[in-house]
Amino acid sequence: PGDATNDDVTCVAVLCTRAFIEVGCPEGVLGVQRYCKWQHPRTDLAWMCAAACAADNRYEAALACLHQYLTEAPVHCPALGPYCTNTESTPPAPFLIYWLNFDLLSSKLYAAAEPSLKEFIVHLIGECYSRLTSYDLLSSWASMQDMYFNSDIISPFASKESSGQVPSLYDNKNWITYVSSLSEFDSGNLDGMHRILSEGNNSLTGKFTELLSGTRPDVRWRQVTDLQVGALRCAVMLRRGCSQELGAELEECEKQAQFVLQMSSCGAQTPALQLQISATLQLLRQVRGCYKGTPLPATFYAELPERSFLHSLPSDLLPTLLRHLRLLSPANPHIRESLVIPLMELSSMKQSRLQRNYGTCLSTVLRTLQPDQPSVWCQEYSHDLLDHCLQDTTAAALSSRYYPYHVSLIRQGVKLMRQAGSDLHLSNTVYIDASYNTLATLVHTCSAELLDSPKPDSDMSLLTARSILNLARWMETDVPVSEDVVGLRPWGVALHNMCLRGELYLSPPLSELAAAASHSGASCRDLLVARCLTMASHVQPALAKSWYRLANWCYRFGRTAVDGVLSSLVPLLSVEDVAGVETLLASRLGAVPSPGLVGLVCEAVSWLPSSDELKSSLETEDLCDLRLEETRASDQHLESKIATCLGALLPIEGQEREWLLRDLRALRTIALHRHYHLLTIAAHSYFQFFRTASVNNRKHDAPLMTAALRLVRLLVKHAPQLKHVLMEGFVESPTAPWTSIIPQLFARLNHSEGWVRQSISSLLCRVAEHQPHLIVIPAVVGANTHSVTTNMTDMLADLLHGGDKDDGAGMKAQGLLVDDDLGLLDDGEADEYEEGDGAETRQMLLNSCSCLVSELRRGGIPGITDAEVLVRELRRITVLWDELWLGSLQQHQADIANKFAQLSEETDKLNANYSLSAEEKQQLIKTKFEVIFKPVLLLLEQLWQFTGGSAETPHERQFQQLYGGLIRDALAALRDHASSPSARTACTLLHRLYQALQERRSNRANSSLQMAAISPTLSQLVATDIPMPGVVTHNSQMVHLYSIDEDVTILLSKTKPKKLCFRGDDGKTYRYLFKGLEDLHLDERIMQFLEMVNTLLGARGSSRLYRAQHYSVVPLGQRSGLIQWVESAVPLFGLYGRHQQREAQAVAHRTGAPLQPVRRPSELYYQKLTPRLKVAGVSLNSRKLWPKELLKATMLELVEETPSDLLSRELIVSSPTTADWWRVTHRHGVCTAVMSMVGLVLGLGDRHLDNLLVNFSTGEVVHIDYNVCFEKGKLLRVPEHVPYRMTQNIEAALGVTGVEGVFRHACEHVLATMREGRESLLTLLETFIYDPLVDWTHDADAGYAGAMYGGNAALASSVRQRRRQVERTLTLTMFRVRSKEIAAAWLANRDAVVSQLSEACEGLRALLQLQRSQSNEDAVDGAAEGPASPGSSPSDLGDDNMVISPEEAAAVTSITEQVQRLKQLFAAHHRIISDVKDLLRSLMKLKDNTGKTVRSFISRYRSFAENVTSFIKDVLSGGLRKRSRYLTHLAESSLAVTSSLYNELLALVEEDSSDRTSQESEPHKAKTASAKSSAGVPVDVDTLAASPDPDAQQTFHNASDRRKLVHIVSNTGSGVQHNPYAVAVWRRVSLKLEGRTAGQTDTARVLSIAEQ
Repeated sequence: PGDATNDDVTCVAVLCTRAFIEVGCPEGVLGVQRYCKWQHPRTDLAWMCAAACAADNRYEAALACLHQYLTEAPVHCPALGPYCTNTESTPPAPFLIYWLNFDLLSSKLYAAAEPSLKEFIVHLIGECYSRLTSYDLLSSWASMQDMYFNSDIISPFASKESSGQVPSLYDNKNWITYVSSLSEFDSGNLDGMHRILSEGNNSLTGKFTELLSGTRPDVRWRQVTDLQVGALRCAVMLRRGCSQELGAELEECEKQAQFVLQMSSCGAQTPALQLQISATLQLLRQVRGCYKGTPLPATFYAELPERSFLHSLPSDLLPTLLRHLRLLSPANPHIRESLVIPLMELSSMKQSRLQRNYGTCLSTVLRTLQPDQPSVWCQEYSHDLLDHCLQDTTAAALSSRYYPYHVSLIRQGVKLMRQAGSDLHLSNTVYIDASYNTLATLVHTCSAELLDSPKPDSDMSLLTARSILNLARWMETDVPVSEDVVGLRPWGVALHNMCLRGELYLSPPLSELAAAASHSGASCRDLLVARCLTMASHVQPALAKSWYRLANWCYRFGRTAVDGVLSSLVPLLSVEDVAGVETLLASRLGAVPSPGLVGLVCEAVSWLPSSDELKSSLETEDLCDLRLEETRASDQHLESKIATCLGALLPIEGQEREWLLRDLRALRTIALHRHYHLLTIAAHSYFQFFRTASVNNRKHDAPLMTAALRLVRLLVKHAPQLKHVLMEGFVESPTAPWTSIIPQLFARLNHSEGWVRQSISSLLCRVAEHQPHLIVIPAVVGANTHSVTTNMTDMLADLLHGGDKDDGAGMKAQGLLVDDDLGLLDDGEADEYEEGDGAETRQMLLNSCSCLVSELRRGGIPGITDAEVLVRELRRITVLWDELWLGSLQQHQADIANKFAQLSEETDKLNANYSLSAEEKQQLIKTKFEVIFKPVLLLLEQLWQFTGGSAETPHERQFQQLYGGLIRDALAALRDHASSPSARTACTLLHRLYQALQERRSNRANSSLQMAAISPTLSQLVATDIPMPGVVTHNSQMVHLYSIDEDVTILLSKTKPKKLCFRGDDGKTYRYLFKGLEDLHLDERIMQFLEMVNTLLGARGSSRLYRAQHYSVVPLGQRSGLIQWVESAVPLFGLYGRHQQREAQAVAHRTGAPLQPVRRPSELYYQKLTPRLKVAGVSLNSRKLWPKELLKATMLELVEETPSDLLSRELIVSSPTTADWWRVTHRHGVCTAVMSMVGLVLGLGDRHLDNLLVNFSTGEVVHIDYNVCFEKGKLLRVPEHVPYRMTQNIEAALGVTGVEGVFRHACEHVLATMREGRESLLTLLETFIYDPLVDWTHDADAGYAGAMYGGNAALASSVRQRRRQVERTLTLTMFRVRSKEIAAAWLANRDAVVSQLSEACEGLRALLQLQRSQSNEDAVDGAAEGPASPGSSPSDLGDDNMVISPEEAAAVTSITEQVQRLKQLFAAHHRIISDVKDLLRSLMKLKDNTGKTVRSFISRYRSFAENVTSFIKDVLSGGLRKRSRYLTHLAESSLAVTSSLYNELLALVEEDSSDRTSQESEPHKAKTASAKSSAGVPVDVDTLAASPDPDAQQTFHNASDRRKLVHIVSNTGSGVQHNPYAVAVWRRVSLKLEGRTAGQTDTARVLSIAEQ
């Protein structure tokens, strides 16, 4: 509360801190600190930094922070965790550790501290010493404090009323015994240890020690301490040979152990306590074995460090185990004769270093490297001490021989030197050179021996290779790129000499790496790094990490080299290549060629498509960096360029010419291979990495997926140049690394290169042999996606869903057509691609999948036939017939009613037209009826054609029996065009059909069906060999589909998905959501993205809490798929719904009123918003005008009315114990943070409460429905601008620290992990861009028909073409109807306008004659002309200053009156033509002869209208006398075209044979043009080639070059150049992962993790 005192805040903070330290949650400590500082800024909580370090196992840093606090120095909390990003305050340099200077009596802060804080400080110091196992220092410090402490200082702890039982916790004498005995053991005094353990005598007897013994006051720790003391007593007795006493002591300890185990099973234990119990029990077992004469092996001690993350183990565990081993070693030969003690020492060093307890690590290193020196515990880290020790050890080893153990020790010492020097911010960087010198000397000596006598399987080769990799990684971090490492650093010389010697033993392609790296422009440092990576791969070929890092280096620099050549930044031909060209020309010419000739030939030989050429060809600048450059077409184009150059410049023909071409091609090939050599080595190294990596190693998961994705990228972009290495690699590659990118492999089955398709198919077949569940269903789905469909299906999908751009705006404006009738039209160029290259690509993918299925059949892969049946039948039930009709009628119900109203208006309008006869009116009404209702009639006819045929299931037969007659009657009424009553009858029948279907759905019991009714085939599918979709078992056991449950639940969402239950042959039930009307390929790829994030988090050492929960998605086509049902998770909206229900019941109980129905959130929102908008005078329909302050006030009111603890209370009541509550809450906070950061990067939107699921037993958060991602939420009607959802309920569920504790730390950790692995994530996302199966568009074509057929890639193109044909026909028909309606008025207006213009022209000519007769023509011309309007003549007459004669005034008046009447006539003209103006706009967009004619007419009509309007305006504005000649010319020219334009409008689209011919030939022309375009040949080649005009010939060449350039880019059929939206998505994600915002340049400052 706000009135709390500082002592109250401190007391609460101490209690919270104790709890967070107990559970090992440093971020919770810092969260409490931030919260308390925010609420009570004057409270000093700097001591909590030390507590946070202690909770993070960084006990030395905790002691340093505590010392700074007690001495009133600034407290600097180091970054937490081994990979933490919390760098709010940078510690000063040097940041050293102080041990013995904790004189609490001299600290003013300690004296003035709150009592509980005093107690906590003492306990924290004791805990740090204990965890560091520095028992001698702990004893010394405690003894020193006992000399000064008295009862007055201790008394405050015992006198607190609130802790009357606390003193009883401080009598744990066994803990004092335990510490004293181990202190004696560390000093080598075994007798003293035995005396203390036997008699309980020790020197720590003061009152301070009694207080200190409360470091671990928990009764469980006291029991464990008692057990530890007893186990140590038994071990010492064993060492001393006390056999008689040992038996009884062992029995007593084993009884105590059983009691401890029983107690531990009764309640939740912390991991540290459990591990200590296990270690103590293992010690008792070892003692028992030695006592009975059967010593046990040291398996437990050897395996524990290997199976655990060392940085997460308790700091005192490994040192304790090491003491146990030393104590048991004399009595146990298994321990004495094995390497378990040295290995435990290495693990202990590594753990201390990872936990950043550098003093402890240094003590272990010194004790191990110098065993003959006195054992001294380092009170602080000392670089000089470590450096001298490493130098002495290295020199001593050089004089004899290295052994693996020595190498391991030196490596750990070097790592300690470098890491500690960096983290402790030493004042200079001497530690860098010192660590490099030591390790370089080590690897130079070891590698020399290994090169002379290779031992690839030895531990020495492995350690040497790892050391070389360490040096390579450190160089990239520590050494500037521009530095000459070899010339300036001694260790650089040693490494360079080692690599030069090692290159003599290398074989291709690694032997050529140095030359290729030098050619790529790599710096001296990068070149040395590459050589070190090569040496590591050679010294230890089985080390997967070395191959992966070598491949990454070659891939990065290889891409730079190739991109530099392709962008013309680097010449393709080197100086040697140019000399070679000159030599070839000289040998063929017999003379030295001129420099100009050599330059032209070199330019032709080095041709590559430049960025500018590609930009002009692709007409999109954004895609040039993702183009596909090298194809066979480029070779053909190159040959034509060289041949053209040689033919124009060299008199060489015949065989000599062919030889020269061959030599030049060979020279170019060599040059290309030189630039591609690094990519060749990269591919080779990635395949070597596949052969050596272990799929069971979590650290290899992310690299394996990244390597596979990069190989796919090389296959897509550079297949011809890397053919040899890729073909060989795919044949020999193991299958396991490819299992994570199976969707990407299927997507590349449309590659234009046959060998690429064959290689991928063979690989997929090999994968299917071991893991058929990954291949069978995708292959069957791909093979059964038809490339062509019937016209009925196309029209059905067309009319059921409109998703294209509209060209029928004119008809919509007339009220005759709506969006649902015709949809929106796409641009013609996109359609050309769809019908050409897109259709070819789809057909290629279909053929490849069909061949793959055939290969799987021949290979004996089971389940193919059953899978085909399953896919076919699932597509059948995607949309049932009643759902199809109901959805269609729902979509068009309001539109049909509007059409009847429109027909009535049109009928009244015709009846009011007296210029038409009764027969003409009847005919026009009939035509309008047909035009208005043709889309609806066509829709219903196609639906009936599909559903009125042969019924195959009971559900379909029932549908025809119930509704068939009603549908037939409605169609018959609509087909009767002659009468309006039939239309009203049809409307009534359709409404009855809609109500019947709606009632059927409402009355369906629990919205469920029987599978036997909707698909008898699926109902009878039993004991199949179909792999269970999306199910991956951990024991490699395949689960097959045994049967499908009869109950099919239909959910009530918009797309009516169905819940299916599949039963596996393992007896389990697997539930799926079968979803239609949506493309699930993108969801499948998003799941891959989440898996990659999980892999990166796991490889980074994160706990299992850090996981993005996901589920399997199995697309069954473009419009349907199976989604794994998320078990044990409920939507958050259910919590809110239950809250509303409880509130309603409470109100009903309190008032006695009937229970009111619960309102939806949107209803509550508008209920509160509507009155506010009325008061503000804003319409509810004008959403853009709603004031933001009103929206905010409404939201805040709803927030205040909604409890903020709905979710947190649910987590509490779901947890049986407090330990369970902490586990659930902690996991919930971490999972929320993970998905928040993933959503931030992916631009995930639509996070309403139905899309957020929570598992209350574990706290895990599951997000579903990823359709609105990649910033699509910003394009919604109500844009979403928040990065992720964080409402009051979600924040309250994060625990006591809110967003400042676990959540913030987890967010920073996840974002840092994604930044570190951004290259892998972007590589995965880049494959999305190339993937033709992923729909990236904002508004993809969808609909019932598309879902019914499982989606069809060819559907969209056919639908658009049919849609345009329907639009064209309806628009032409309506234009003819309108022309007949306006004909009489239009012709009458024509005659009147012509008459009035004629009179005006006569009057103007008379006026002009009068002006000429009154003055001299030349003078008048000169005076009258001025800067008049354009088009005026210098001979215009009249001047405002001249005296006007009566005749002239009368003429002016007469002309003005005539023009005034003309103005009225022209206004009537505009009113008449407005009836067809919008139709003309639609007709002019047609891409046929009609459109061309209309465009020509509109151009001429626009000129005519502008001339007449300008004439009227000039005359009426008083400029008649000044510009009489110009106005006369304007009127005469307008009069000349008036009659023809009027007549042309009425005859503009008359139906004749030429129009029909145009209509019929246009699709054929489009297909021909598309086919030629897809073949890379321009449409007008023949015409231009036959032209005798040289300019035309040049145009032909330019057009041909342009078309070939486009063909070169698009030849692989990947479709990347047609996907600018996907490229923009890739770039936005890339910017987020780099820490930038959209629009920032590369030079802009990168945000820190905390800032982002």
